[in-house]
Amino acid sequence: MRLFKSSDLKEMEEVASYLSAAVLVSQTCFITDKKKTALKLAIGNIEDWQSLFYVTDGAWSNIDVLEHLLQITGPANIYFSSWAISSEAIRRFQYWQEQGIVKETYAIFDQGIRNRKPEIFQEAVAAFKNIRFLKCHAKLLVVESEKFKITVLGSANMTANPRKETGIILKDPSLADHSINWMLEEFSNV
Repeated sequence: MRLFKSSDLKEMEEVASYLSAAVLVSQTCFITDKKKTALKLAIGNIEDWQSLFYVTDGAWSNIDVLEHLLQITGPANIYFSSWAISSEAIRRFQYWQEQGIVKETYAIFDQGIRNRKPEIFQEAVAAFKNIRFLKCHAKLLVVESEKFKITVLGSANMTANPRKETGIILKDPSLADHSINWMLEEFSNV
């Protein structure tokens, strides 16, 4: 009785080669910032396949991260999911849309926002043409421009929060495409 076949070894070698390639390609920068200075500098210098891991220390939020990304990418489509959003964030999105900085926005919120924050729910419905409400706790942001595809994953919602939040900014087109695809699938599941 054999524990494994020789073909299993070949398959394991292939998996190992993918993993070692991923480790070699990945470059991670770690940022802890009580102001936005380090964040601005790091985002401005992000390279392909690089990731920036950050701890906010409550000094800035996802909407601030998005603002800095838009300064780099130029006009872009925005795809995001969040458990919550603030009036201030909605106003900034509206301003960016009016200025042509944000071309299209696809927003997914937790369905409970209707009851938790009915006034925010109404503002969001009025502000975003492409909006869905479902059981969602994911905090995901993708910025897609002609030259860039950047993904932000983390603990922060689209609100100002004085608590510590963490996240990672990844400049990986395949991850961005995958994230965009699952979000757009939610829009087609009406």
